[in-house]
Amino acid sequence: MESAKIIKGLRENIGLSRKEFSEHVGIPVRTLEDWEAGRRTPPEYIPRLIAYQLKYEECELDEESTCRKFRQVRKEGKREVLREIPFYNLDMIISLGYRIKSKIATNFRRWGSVQFRTAIYGIKDIFRRLSDKKRY
Repeated sequence: MESAKIIKGLRENIGLSRKEFSEHVGIPVRTLEDWEAGRRTPPEYIPRLIAYQLKYEECELDEESTCRKFRQVRKEGKREVLREIPFYNLDMIISLGYRIKSKIATNFRRWGSVQFRTAIYGIKDIFRRLSDKKRY
């Protein structure tokens, strides 16, 4: 159900109707309606894929600098298949973490804020120590 809320939030955030949104991201309208109404549950990865696509279209981040595809051998049934799997860098992860509304994203934002504050205080401390050395 959480994935459905995220998808609905993304759709409402960019101001598209269900029909426009489904055409835009390539999902059948009926499927989108079922997800938003709670009749079906979307796979967990779907909201992330939609969010990535929307991020690239806004030109906030470009795919070349935030994504790299790695080939991985995966087992599908009895056969091994080589697939290209996208891996995203920290810029993309942070960008999405501050945009999506969910418990996981909220926890990510809290964690990120602590890490950022710690880094800033560390830099301040370094500059303070350097300025103290210059005085002597």
